[in-house]
Amino acid sequence: MNTQKISMSKFGKYLLEVSIVVIGVAITLCVGYWISMRSVKKDVALSLNAIKIELEQNANAFDNYAKGLKKINSILQLLTVA
Repeated sequence: MNTQKISMSKFGKYLLEVSIVVIGVAITLCVGYWISMRSVKKDVALSLNAIKIELEQNANAFDNYAKGLKKINSILQLLTVA
């Protein structure tokens, strides 16, 4: 019986050590995932900001182009009337 208790005691210690390692690995994976998601969110925010800036620049360029076309159109109308 003593050998059975000793063997159960060893098994309990082994199970405890394995459980601690598994919990440590799980915590490490969770922290790694959390850090990765923070990085992804930061990259997405930077990309969205770059897209916003580019859209604003394109809108300004389009407005300038439209104003130029209006000027050309009014000049052409003056020339055709004369």
